[in-house]
Amino acid sequence: MIRALINGLAGACALTVAHELVRKSKPNAPRLDILGMRSVSKVMSAFGIEPPTGETLKKYALVTDIVSNAIMFSGVGAKPGISPWLKGINLGLMAGVGAVTVPEKVGLGKDAALLTKKTTATAVTTVGLYVLGGLAAAAVAQIGRKK
Repeated sequence: MIRALINGLAGACALTVAHELVRKSKPNAPRLDILGMRSVSKVMSAFGIEPPTGETLKKYALVTDIVSNAIMFSGVGAKPGISPWLKGINLGLMAGVGAVTVPEKVGLGKDAALLTKKTTATAVTTVGLYVLGGLAAAAVAQIGRKK
């Protein structure tokens, strides 16, 4: 279980770092950070908790994104008979497509679609970032299997 979470954490960190680099360098980059902040606010509000604002909300969203993505990518090392690379790509594709198609449908704002699919390049980049996370998790899982 610990090894699976380490795999997942590697994928989550790779996704987060890559997103930040892309966000700072491309004008139509996906805004997974804003999506995360909206998600945190929505969940906290649903539980009757006043969500934070500003930098505190950004920190909550960052931690929440890393934890949730680490849990998701931890599945890469499960079931030793299946290639972690295949699982990493599949998890990344599913999460990326979900990030492109789901936000607007779950009430994260009328403009939620613009956060992950403003342009075709934005949508492709969104999916690519999640696939990158899945591949990073797979790489760590592969290294762990060899030891």
